[in-house]
Amino acid sequence: MLMNGHVQTVVSGASLSLDVPLKRNAVRMDVKISNTTGETENPITIDSVGLYSGVIYMNYYTDYTLPEIYPAVYAAKPLAYPATAWDDALADGTARRFTFYCPANKRGMAASDDPKHKLFFAPDGITYLQIWGTDSQGNRVTYKFALGADLTRDCNLLPNTDYSYEFTISSAGDFATDSRAENLAMQDFTQAPLANSYMIHPPSVKGVWKSVRIPVKRINDFWNATDGYEHVPANALSEGSYGWKAEIIRSSVELIEDVNFKWIKREGADYRDYFEFAITEGVEGNIILGVHRYTDVGRTLLDDVFLWSWHMWVTDYDPDIVLPLLTPELDANGNDTRWVYGVLKGDVNRFSGNIWKTGGALEGRYMMDRNLGALSQTERHGPGTLYYQLGRKDPFMYASSMNGAPTKGVTVYNRYNDALEFPFKTKAQLESANSQNDLVRYSIYHPDTYLLVPGDWSWGDVGDYSSLKYCNAANWYDPKLTTGNTPNLNAKSIFDPCPAGWRVAPRVSMTNPAGTVTQAVNNISVRTLPNGAVIYLPYSGDWANGGPSNTYVYQNGIPLWSNQNAQGTVYSPQAIDGGGNANLPRPVRCVSYTEP
Repeated sequence: MLMNGHVQTVVSGASLSLDVPLKRNAVRMDVKISNTTGETENPITIDSVGLYSGVIYMNYYTDYTLPEIYPAVYAAKPLAYPATAWDDALADGTARRFTFYCPANKRGMAASDDPKHKLFFAPDGITYLQIWGTDSQGNRVTYKFALGADLTRDCNLLPNTDYSYEFTISSAGDFATDSRAENLAMQDFTQAPLANSYMIHPPSVKGVWKSVRIPVKRINDFWNATDGYEHVPANALSEGSYGWKAEIIRSSVELIEDVNFKWIKREGADYRDYFEFAITEGVEGNIILGVHRYTDVGRTLLDDVFLWSWHMWVTDYDPDIVLPLLTPELDANGNDTRWVYGVLKGDVNRFSGNIWKTGGALEGRYMMDRNLGALSQTERHGPGTLYYQLGRKDPFMYASSMNGAPTKGVTVYNRYNDALEFPFKTKAQLESANSQNDLVRYSIYHPDTYLLVPGDWSWGDVGDYSSLKYCNAANWYDPKLTTGNTPNLNAKSIFDPCPAGWRVAPRVSMTNPAGTVTQAVNNISVRTLPNGAVIYLPYSGDWANGGPSNTYVYQNGIPLWSNQNAQGTVYSPQAIDGGGNANLPRPVRCVSYTEP
């Protein structure tokens, strides 16, 4: 263990003896882990224990008082120390004793008094202990404990300090309510509210396959001949249909069959069914999956069009599990005073303005701290940067192979393995294909195709549901949510690209309070609120000048779509803080939403 110290004196004479007190520049942890599951219905066999830390490097220090956060820089992904086998520890009955050493790591306090919630609210970059095991069914289980002076709130490990911990594993744990247990097995969305994107959390344990189930009912909702948006009965996958097959359309992460991705179930009978896939530890990014239909009993696949498609946002950012535990902090006038609220692996934000106050559309709501698909708060051009044409549910992924892209090394993998990252159709091409009157239908069939139409890409398309033009629907192009000129802005469009429990943010929802200091740092708008909280708005820009004879240009600035057009007799697309061209794809940010 590194040790250091210092003494300050005046050197004089031929010889001088200096007494320098040395302190250990490390933390010691004595850990006792008891396993009491042996007599339960599902005994756990623990096999190893390991330590993770956000400290990037060992810091020398002297005897000065450590600042509130130390070290100031931490690893975005925790650094893993080599695991210790369970049987290599000192036996103590059914328990084992371990001793670990690690660098000092002073991160602050978790905003909770419940030990089950400590990891949910812990600051980024903490040090934690992880325990791995297997249950009686052969399923891998894991537990994480945020370390500090206590196991409730404190997340500080001070140098030259010895900490003692005792942990008891008494069951497999309830990952839905307890941050110390992790869901390694499955995310099943078949009973969740329908959505066009889903937040997928990869497992943290190597060698584990985590399954994901996605329902396909949206296909019937859109295509059925009774009250669907487009009345094409063959597409509705009604009972007795010939079935369907799922496919990967686009991915920002390289998916290799049976290495980091595999299909568990990619075919189904009708709209009541689901597809299922599995991913491994280390998968992070965005994946677009779509469904084709079989046209006859011989299972001829109609593979040139998709009936529907879904976006999988694979990230460790998880606001959903923490959101029910949050309560907005308001002043006497109902204005938010905190603005930034910690959740698992990130934050959620609130802003100023009547829209956030009692009676406003966002009363009691929260906004994600990053754009939809982003892998961090500050990502502006990377594998998590997604762009949407107003009213479309499917994203276009940032690709550094495009001309004019400011960031290199970002690859988009596609179903054709070709170099055309953004297939596009011009207005003339759509006219020659006789598709100009059904562009919303065309956009569903071709979710990866950019519609290069000046002005409004939907081109005045009127759906089968009503006489209202899609582009005149004020809530993300959904005509079922608009009666006459009166939009239902508290509902969520069938085309809304946000995950279940979230929707595209409305206009005027990002107003900052007086005293906010805004500074541009590395093309990121850093907004420091009066209480010192920070909100990040990356300059992701929008696509411009896209077409066969022009290059794609990423504009600076932070345009974000809102979920609504301008109200009144004249409809036009609206960004959160202004207007916009519905033809130009731009990012989206989501706010929390109560599903009916």
